[in-house]
Amino acid sequence: LALNGGAGNSGRIEQALFAWNVGGGPATLIGGVFNNPIGQEAEDAPDINFTNHSAVWNILNNQTALNGNNIAGVAVAAGAGMFTGTVAYLNDIGGVAEENSFAIVLNLAPMPDVALELGYVTQDDDTFGQVGGGNGTGNVLDLNGSWSNIAGSGIQGGFDYLQADEVVDSAWNVWAGFEFGGAFAVRGRYEAVTL
Repeated sequence: LALNGGAGNSGRIEQALFAWNVGGGPATLIGGVFNNPIGQEAEDAPDINFTNHSAVWNILNNQTALNGNNIAGVAVAAGAGMFTGTVAYLNDIGGVAEENSFAIVLNLAPMPDVALELGYVTQDDDTFGQVGGGNGTGNVLDLNGSWSNIAGSGIQGGFDYLQADEVVDSAWNVWAGFEFGGAFAVRGRYEAVTL
């Protein structure tokens, strides 16, 4: 299989993973190639709020050597009540040989329809602009949140804020929308990137 359009066949594996609920308890062990747990947006169109991805998602996607903002490694996720935490040991997300990345994601659901997330991932590819360098931003911090049905009104809102060591100082977006009976929605997003 070609890695993101390299020499060879053009076939790509988007995801290939296992998820095992350890002993039927609150912890899940995940391993293989899976979606990046950091950031608000998912990869696939049915799982996102807009017809295109945000600048924050595109920055995260450009850091991962695998297609579709996917990562390879193992992760353990565990939760209790409104809290969930994930710790991951990964192949370096930027593809630096013989190096590894570490990620931690903390999720909070303080009330129905409200979700907050804080994620941090390390990477060794911080060689942007250097001869033979990659496009890595170095370590990345992401804070995001959403309220999917504000006080039962059908109004939705959210934000996503990313801070990186290299290339960009920060990127952020805020968005809001209104859902009409679950079949139709109108949404708008404002975003900015600071270099």
